[in-house]
Order: sequence, then structure tokens, then C-alpha cells
Amino acid sequence: MYDPPADLIIPISASDSTKGYWFIVEGDLDVKFEKVRFPLNTRKVVLELYVSFHGTDEFWYTNPSNSYIRMYNSSDPRGNGAFREVFISIDGKLVGSEMPFPVIFTGGINPLLWKPVVAIGAFNLPSYDFDLTPFLGMVLDEKDHVFSIGVTDGIKYWLVDANLHIWLDSSSTIVEAKNVVNIYPESEISRSEEFQSLDGSFEIKAEKFTRLEGWVKSSSGNLTTSILQEVKFTSAIKFKRKGAYKTFKQNTRLKKCLKYPFAWEKYNF
Repeated sequence: MYDPPADLIIPISASDSTKGYWFIVEGDLDVKFEKVRFPLNTRKVVLELYVSFHGTDEFWYTNPSNSYIRMYNSSDPRGNGAFREVFISIDGKLVGSEMPFPVIFTGGINPLLWKPVVAIGAFNLPSYDFDLTPFLGMVLDEKDHVFSIGVTDGIKYWLVDANLHIWLDSSSTIVEAKNVVNIYPESEISRSEEFQSLDGSFEIKAEKFTRLEGWVKSSSGNLTTSILQEVKFTSAIKFKRKGAYKTFKQNTRLKKCLKYPFAWEKYNF
């Protein structure tokens, strides 16, 4: 996965082995956390995030708005719209987020969708990497720091956990670091809906621009890590024939640059 491999891996996960060490997030206010103390000679850190969605949020990417559900007095718990964002914070400070890739598990929606070929990620869920090296100046102080994971607009339940991949400076006992630029706002989200009776349309747009920069001074010299990222998300859902038919379309566009001089990489999901 990484070249060279990390010198140390610290899990951010639940302590209950009977549930597979996953954190179980049951709502957008249910934030899970773990305390971590970094070695003073840490020179690089990458957080690898794992996410899977189940229960009433298994098909979150098709969920209507709460107002639509209230309109026809339904007991259906699958609401909050079709936008989810998994976020990571350190000591309450937002440092990373991901609008996850929808995965149809085997048997999901319709068995004909996964025979003979299953959906992308069904047997091997993708993980998401966040280079947190620009934030090393916040955590190299011999103190415990709280790493938190939550799901924006999530409904029960989501399984989340993470690994911290840490590279050490083997020639030094102490590394100096400082966060220089930290522009990581919450996502800007706009929602629109138009429905009559059980038929209607629902659209969500979200976007975020982030810029992170920090330097690390180790035995190999002074290294500056710069990250630029722009994410744009759109979702459109339509109900027809008195709600009996539903169509949805979702698109996520990511532009990312990891170093100077800037060279943007583009991804579409």
C-alpha cells in the first residue's frame, strides 16, 4: 500500500472484540473517538479510514428528504436525504472528510444486479487515505490527542474505524513540525425538492475546497507537505407513478494535488 511501509500502525477502533472492533455509528450526533499519543520522532502520518453502511442507511444514496416522509405520514426511517460525509477530527478540529463511494452488497436491491458479477467494492470495500503530515505540529507534544470519527446526516448504522500509518525518523528522537496553512471548512450543501403527492424530485449539491500545508524538520532535512483538494458532489432522485418507481443519479468529482508545483489530478465517481 505504501512505499516504504510505515514503521508503526496505531488502530483507531472499538475495544469490543465481539463486534469485530468496529465503531458502530447510529446517527449524525453519534461521534466515536480514540486517544492517541504520537512518538516525538514521527516524520509522516497517513490515516486510513474504513467505512461500511448498514441497517436503515444501507441504501443512503437513494433516501428522500424528511419532509417527503412526513408528507405521507410514513414510518419509513430511511430519510435525511441522499448525502453522507464521514469526517475525522483531532481534538475537535476537522482534519479530513470523505463523501463515500456507494456500494451494493451481494443481495442488495435486486439479486439480478450481482449475478454473475458483484458490484464494485462488494467483497473488498475501498478504504480512504488522508495525509495528516501537515498537522504533525499539533500532536508532537507527548500528550494524548482525541481522534474522532462521525457521519454527517447518518442514520443507524455505520461501521467505521481507522489505522494511523506512522513513519519515524530513525536517526533522531525528536522531530520539529508546524502547521502553516489550514483551510478545511465544512462542506457547502444546498438542497432542493419539488413533489406532489408521492411523486417528486430531490436534488443535493455539495462542494468543498481545502488547502493544507505544514513543514517537518527531521534528520533528512526540512520537508514541506502541501495538499490542495476540491470536491463537488451532486445527487438527483425522482419518484414516479405514485412513488412506485424511483431513479437516482449521483456524481462525485475530485481534484487533488499533493505537492508543489501544483499538478491537479482529477477523479470522477
